[in-house]
Amino acid sequence: MPKFYFKLALLFIGGLIVASFLTSKKFEAEITIAAPPEESGGC
Repeated sequence: MPKFYFKLALLFIGGLIVASFLTSKKFEAEITIAAPPEESGGC
């Protein structure tokens, strides 16, 4: 009986690992800040 639970646990953990790779997403974000030009003439 313990072998059954061990195999079941391995199957469950393997399923979680596969699911984590299949459901991974990539997110990107971009922020644009409007700022007035400097009056000093640049750098």
